[in-house]
Amino acid sequence: MQANQGLSEREVSARRQRGEGNQRARSASRSYWSILSANLFNFFNIILFAVGVILVLFGRYNDAVITVITALISTLLRTFQEVRAKRQLDQIALLVRPSATVLRASQDSAVSRISRPVPPTRPASSSASRTSLRISPAVKPESKAPERI
Repeated sequence: MQANQGLSEREVSARRQRGEGNQRARSASRSYWSILSANLFNFFNIILFAVGVILVLFGRYNDAVITVITALISTLLRTFQEVRAKRQLDQIALLVRPSATVLRASQDSAVSRISRPVPPTRPASSSASRTSLRISPAVKPESKAPERI
């Protein structure tokens, strides 16, 4: 393989099968269950549910029902708004997916950044793995002398 040729499609698929493809980190988007649980079990609702329980203990059933219904309606509204925002953000994320131009079989081609194979790395030598380096805070950034410990 020449240095300016790039990987062939066969080499790319072989690397992916060996697990050497870049894996995208999990989405920053929250799941529907986490949205619902965050809105249902927040501080405000816990207080309202506790007040509802206390009102039931005092025999004020109508007041307890109104208090709990207020918490549930609040939860439904916040959950609806957040789920709608999540869907819109997920659609925007699909539109702005990152891509990269790679050299494959001597030709430039655009691929999704999550599908690029990881470039091979050289394993560290055994002597380098036994030595640990620490940069002293007194060393200025322009000097390259690490302190050995």
